[in-house]
Amino acid sequence: MIPKTIEQMQNERYTQIARLFGALNQPERLKIAEILSSRPMKDNILASHLSLPLPQVQGHLQQMVQAGLVCVHTHGADTFYRMDAQALGLLRQSVLQWAQSMQGNHCGCGCH
Repeated sequence: MIPKTIEQMQNERYTQIARLFGALNQPERLKIAEILSSRPMKDNILASHLSLPLPQVQGHLQQMVQAGLVCVHTHGADTFYRMDAQALGLLRQSVLQWAQSMQGNHCGCGCH
């Protein structure tokens, strides 16, 4: 197997970050992320909290799972969803890195 170059690794990281942010591209998914960040939850309970139809919530969860943003755990016959801590850490790290890069680099237009 040929080792990956630094550029290939960076591109894979950017692709992963874009996939994670893409999974949050709708207000309902941001609400789901906020709820699942505090505790794991079954899809029907989540739908009830959001006052959304279960199939709609299941569709959002499917997209979030496919992106790697949400993990699925079964306990007996019950299926629980929770946010993936590693994925959240990658998003956090990226945003903090960008914010730190901006410190002291204001454009002068007053936008800060």
